[in-house]
Amino acid sequence: MALSWAAAPDLVADQYHTVATNASGSILVATTISNGAAGSQLYLSTDSGANFAPSTAPAGSWISVDMTPAGERMIAAQFGGGLYRSVDSGATWAAVDTVVNPTGSLAYEGVTVSEGGTRAVAVVMNGSIFHSSNFDAAAPTFAVATLVGGGALTDSFRSVDSSANGMTVVAASHNGDIYISGDGGATFETLDVIVGGAEVNDGWYRVAISDDGTRIAVAGNSDFGTGVPAATRSTGLYVGNLAGGTWTWTQASTASGAYTSIAMPGSGGVIAASMSSVSGGGGGQVLLSSNGGQTFAPITTPAGEANWRAIALTDDASRAILAAGTFLATNGQVYLSSGSLTGQ
Repeated sequence: MALSWAAAPDLVADQYHTVATNASGSILVATTISNGAAGSQLYLSTDSGANFAPSTAPAGSWISVDMTPAGERMIAAQFGGGLYRSVDSGATWAAVDTVVNPTGSLAYEGVTVSEGGTRAVAVVMNGSIFHSSNFDAAAPTFAVATLVGGGALTDSFRSVDSSANGMTVVAASHNGDIYISGDGGATFETLDVIVGGAEVNDGWYRVAISDDGTRIAVAGNSDFGTGVPAATRSTGLYVGNLAGGTWTWTQASTASGAYTSIAMPGSGGVIAASMSSVSGGGGGQVLLSSNGGQTFAPITTPAGEANWRAIALTDDASRAILAAGTFLATNGQVYLSSGSLTGQ
């Protein structure tokens, strides 16, 4: 069946920022960062998208969400706020970062949780990386990550993702650096993106890693990149594969612009990336690879939208949730897919 999209029920146009799904697509989350009448919300569906409703999560600019495969354990972060956990599929939420964030005002940008729910990592804009190895405990604790060798680690972090077991963690900075950890986020070292013998230092904005930790997809955003020239903040979508202890990188798509999300479920055989319209118009599209990131091509998207903000895929890549909107600016809608994503 051909790919088609339908607006998610119960959700009005707003400044959506992130979406998430459990492995099967039975539990879905969509968040807003809004100055509108509804304020910033974390919307939840527990019936495969048939109905959405505001969750009980406290008010805040919800910027990133991740969950375990069944969806029973979730982690969510506020930009300029706190880090929250749910252990009942989003029914209730509690702050888990009060020790490392006593004022509840950190500029979180991204979060990730391992499939077993025991490990979690959060990154802060112009700040640190926090990791937890007991995220399943009654009172989980977080510690500050360091560089390998013990040096301090701070950067303009924008995104983070982890392997299924939570041991391999990759984080992206819009200053042009990628960091990788092999110990659950306790220590990191830089990971160079080398293509054709030359290092690529885009304004890295979004990153994703496969469940087994051997495939990474990363892209920059033309709107951001302190210290990165505007012309090289976004030069395409890059995919790295690990074999024999060495990462080999390719420029899988030359499409440049405002990349806003990357989704890579399972083994990374299917990868999706959303792009927003850049200043002056154009560029808004969703790219998909069904061959492990060797090539990407645009897919059909709902008419009338260009500012694609986030996409998430079920584990088998049979369904997607897609959101539009720009940060504190342009409203968009949330859409659910039907039909084949990979066989349009």
